[in-house]
Amino acid sequence: MFVPFDQLSEYARVWIYQSSRPFTDLETSNVQSDLRAFLNAWTAHNVALLAYGDVWHDRFVVLMADESHREASGCSVDRSVHFLEDLERKYDVSLFERKTVVVKNPDSGEMTSMDLEDLKNNLENGSISLKTLVFDNLIKTKQQFKEEWMKPLEESWHIRFI
Repeated sequence: MFVPFDQLSEYARVWIYQSSRPFTDLETSNVQSDLRAFLNAWTAHNVALLAYGDVWHDRFVVLMADESHREASGCSVDRSVHFLEDLERKYDVSLFERKTVVVKNPDSGEMTSMDLEDLKNNLENGSISLKTLVFDNLIKTKQQFKEEWMKPLEESWHIRFI
């Protein structure tokens, strides 16, 4: 069952899927509708999950399940993956590419994607700096999402690619 972001526990489980390109405004609206429909029917062992989902920054599909109410089972997680695979086909995007990072210029707010292995070259040529913000899509909880999802490159695990 869909619940608003602020009604989830700080320890709600988080999954972040980064799109291979930004969604258009119309696509974002449609993905949000698709998410609502999926989350309102999402269950674990036939019990509704308290869940949230939205598109953030026109490129991240974020799902959260409040496991203080009911744990997401392996089958329910599998259903979410199948739903995301359907979104990939419907919107002609990749949501499971893990070798790409989205960076945000802290001054301009401009967001760009780059291959993890290109971070070093982009740092050396001045396209990014150690202060450039990166998105850590490996975070696990709502609290981490709020506090640690976006951080300077120099403070993130991405730095090991430099």
